[in-house]
Amino acid sequence: RAFEACAASQGCMNNLTFGDKKFGYYETIAGGAGAGPTWHGRSGVHTHCTNTRITDPEILERRYPVLLHEFSLRKGSGGTGKFSGGGGGVRELE
Repeated sequence: RAFEACAASQGCMNNLTFGDKKFGYYETIAGGAGAGPTWHGRSGVHTHCTNTRITDPEILERRYPVLLHEFSLRKGSGGTGKFSGGGGGVRELE
């Protein structure tokens, strides 16, 4: 038994930014939460930051000059074991 503690999560605040002189965009990136001694970690959540929300795909494409090609959970990224960590997110923009 390793300490009966939660596994590490995605890290602190991971961010995505882009823009130019006319606009700017900023979002925090969701990841996976670590597993605990008796539970699986949650997938696609914001860890170590509060009061954040990701922009809905429809709003992102309507307000900014981007296309969202993929918005999903990264399968298998939480590892294996009796209790797996949560999977990270995939958000592929063009």
